[in-house]
This record gives sequence, C-alpha cells and structure tokens, in this order.
Amino acid sequence: MGGNGVLGNPSTTTSTVLSTTPLVLISGIRGAFTGDGAMSGHQLTYSLGIDDYTAIVANTQTITVTYTISN
Repeated sequence: MGGNGVLGNPSTTTSTVLSTTPLVLISGIRGAFTGDGAMSGHQLTYSLGIDDYTAIVANTQTITVTYTISN
C-alpha cells in the first residue's frame, strides 16, 4: 500500500551516529499515511560499529533508541 501526504525530508543520505544529544533525522513531516501492516511505514536500519575490539567484555548491554515524531 502506498503513502499519501507530505512525507518529510531526511536530514542526510548517509549514516548518522547516535549520541545522547537529540538530532533531527527527518524534517518537514506534515500529514502522512504510509500504510498499515508489514512493510509499511518508515523503515529504519540499525547497525553497530566497534572501534576497539580489545575493549569488549563479556556482559549484557542494552541500547535504547527513542524515535520521536513531532512538528
């Protein structure tokens, strides 16, 4: 199912490094409907990059990403 409305513009076409500082990923969202169900909506892809493999320790770490839509 296709979308309708003003869907917004991505702030970048490259990867974004997340931090504790809020940042805009998409701007200009107005009214948008991207469909219902599987494979509808805005698709996000997450990946993890490791710079120093020697610093890895065996434990469980939770990473939370909060995605907020506002006008």
